[in-house]
Amino acid sequence: MWNTVSEAYAASGVGQTTTVRPSDGKEDTLRRFQSEIKVARGLAREQKIRLVLDHKESQTGFDFTDLITFERIA
Repeated sequence: MWNTVSEAYAASGVGQTTTVRPSDGKEDTLRRFQSEIKVARGLAREQKIRLVLDHKESQTGFDFTDLITFERIA
């Protein structure tokens, strides 16, 4: 599993499904991970990936995304 979307995108081939998650579930880590979610959503808008799963955590009360799975399409 990867912890940056850019690394995961670069390492995956077209048609491959990849999961990205933060290194731990601490609130500050989850807060920083949200910038990776913005990168993923940007790639989805550019039609380079398709978001398969956008999982929200329930520990902090902020509903941070704590895991995404995407399929590379370009």
